[in-house]
Amino acid sequence: MNIIFKYIDSKIPDDVPKPWVFACAIWLLIVLVLLPILYVLSSLKLMLLYRLMFVITFTLTLGFIACVIMFLYGYFTGKTNTWR
Repeated sequence: MNIIFKYIDSKIPDDVPKPWVFACAIWLLIVLVLLPILYVLSSLKLMLLYRLMFVITFTLTLGFIACVIMFLYGYFTGKTNTWR
């Protein structure tokens, strides 16, 4: 697993914030896994599990959108976060 992270890290340019790239990649992988599960659960009419997975996917998507808005706000206002 460490080899995969080092490979991805070597492909990211130095001027790009690496935590953001990793966060986007992890979000994309999670959503790509959860969306087919949602489709299968809805086709099998397992609505309780479907609703649970939908809430998880929706929460991850909202968190990602909030991070993008925060990043764009910092980019356009010139304010940098101390944690970045």
